[in-house]
Amino acid sequence: MNIVAIIPAFGKSKNIPRKNLKTFLGKPILSYAIDACISSNIFEEVTVATDSDEITELAEGNGASVPFKMDNCDVSTDEKLAEILIKALNKYKEQGKEFEYVCCVLPCVPFLKKETLRNALDLLEISKSNSLIPITKYSYDISKAFQINNSNEFDYCNKDMKTDSFYRDAELFYIIKTETLLETKKLTTDACEHIEVEESETCLLNTEEQWEKAEIYSKVLKELKEKKILSENSSDNSIEMISKIATEDASEFSEDEEDYYNQYVDKSALELLLASNISIWSKIINNTRDVKSCLEFGCNIGNDIIAINKLLPKCEISGIESNIKVAEILNQYEFVKDVYNQSILQYKVDYKRDLTIIKGILRRIAPYKLEKLYEKLYDASNKYILIADYYYPIKSNFDKTNTEQNTNDYAGEMLKKYPDLRLVDYGFYYHGDNNFNQNGDMTWFLLEKTEQAEEKENTEN
Repeated sequence: MNIVAIIPAFGKSKNIPRKNLKTFLGKPILSYAIDACISSNIFEEVTVATDSDEITELAEGNGASVPFKMDNCDVSTDEKLAEILIKALNKYKEQGKEFEYVCCVLPCVPFLKKETLRNALDLLEISKSNSLIPITKYSYDISKAFQINNSNEFDYCNKDMKTDSFYRDAELFYIIKTETLLETKKLTTDACEHIEVEESETCLLNTEEQWEKAEIYSKVLKELKEKKILSENSSDNSIEMISKIATEDASEFSEDEEDYYNQYVDKSALELLLASNISIWSKIINNTRDVKSCLEFGCNIGNDIIAINKLLPKCEISGIESNIKVAEILNQYEFVKDVYNQSILQYKVDYKRDLTIIKGILRRIAPYKLEKLYEKLYDASNKYILIADYYYPIKSNFDKTNTEQNTNDYAGEMLKKYPDLRLVDYGFYYHGDNNFNQNGDMTWFLLEKTEQAEEKENTEN
């Protein structure tokens, strides 16, 4: 998807002087929005629309582009924001550049996560909607809200309404198709798609008091964790998120699918799993023939590809890993050909490998993303697809309804989706195995593309 991020950040502001240049937790507030956009790796360009030389210098110093100057603009309403985007897109058009979609990212969003931007774009591609906004639930009981009428009396909302079904604009960003924006001159459409975010990712910074409270809250949480009063592994996602901002690590948030396997970043854990992985992969590889290349989706530090290299030293091995620090470790392995430092859902197939692999990740992927991931596994494979996952249900990080993680029959769904696949073999590993423990009960399925699949691909080519 051809999309540009435009961050409107002007020199003048109403309630807080020089707001877009103000420091939040030791960093210019604008830098958080720029960092989130750039680290998401989904935009053709990240542009700051401004009239200020100071903001231009700040933006370019943080990696954003300022290809043109804007007149001082009013950003007080959505309609005014839409006007700014249209002006910026027209200036781009004069330079010979056009974009299918535009994402307007607000300048003061210190808690915006790169994963939210990625997930929003994934959802937009799946839904094929013309626009999308992030939303969040009200954190208070809206039935207690009231207005004061002309008689100085309280007019309460309907107290019988279901208060858990009220949402608000998260005021983080807006994505809209360029054609739709130019036609409607609005940031959203009637059939607007939405993505729900935690309220903690949103942050009102319209007054000095709100700004001060947000900084104090973040600093207190950081101190509580440093003193071990609050656990670093707290299940409260909002607390954990704000603590990361307080340590000035806004660009290193983990994706939902990264949270689980980040615990294996330590190289000592790699050694403990190596014997177990060699045992598993020796059985899997025995059922294959002539595997000369493989690609693992979400390979983390390389537990599995190291085992494969031990068994198939001449095999060309590559991996997709969105965690920057982990990708740096993978690049140190001489036997690794390519490391794609991006989300597995954003990966675009460059060429087919004999074997594609996904292990321990699918159950932590949001259900609506599975179809897209199946397609990538299939399209990237020349011969075999290996699906392995833990089958016991535990609570999901991404699920907002407090239900269990998805425990789909992934291999069965792949076989149903692609009739030209066949099941070659499958196996099971038990967590109680004293010799080869996988830290859980794991099942694996080896699928193979048949001659029917090869004929189909030859016809398409």
